[in-house]
This record gives sequence, C-alpha cells and structure tokens, in this order.
Amino acid sequence: MDYAQVAEQTFLALDAGKAMRELGLTVPASPIRTETIMGRSFDPAGPAAWTGRAIRT
Repeated sequence: MDYAQVAEQTFLALDAGKAMRELGLTVPASPIRTETIMGRSFDPAGPAAWTGRAIRT
C-alpha cells in the first residue's frame, strides 16, 4: 500500500465518521475491529494467521 492509498483510506474513514455524527450515530473509536468471515475470526492486526489457514496449496 502506498502513501496515496493510505491517505485515501484515512479520508474515507474521516468522512464516514463525520456523516455518522451528523446522523446522530456513535462513531467507533477505531475503524479496525475483529470480524467473523466464513465462520472464522479475522483480526486485521494479524492477518497472516487467518490467510495462512485460508490458502490451500
């Protein structure tokens, strides 16, 4: 990921937070959170644990 992509993702998160506040919604403290994908927990802070098991050779 290059700097332009990081900047784009940052501004998208900021714009989304602003829109949520305008609608009276609670904005999460962090846009990064653990998700359940295909029945398995995915932590974006450590994606290798998930992707290593997901890739079958």
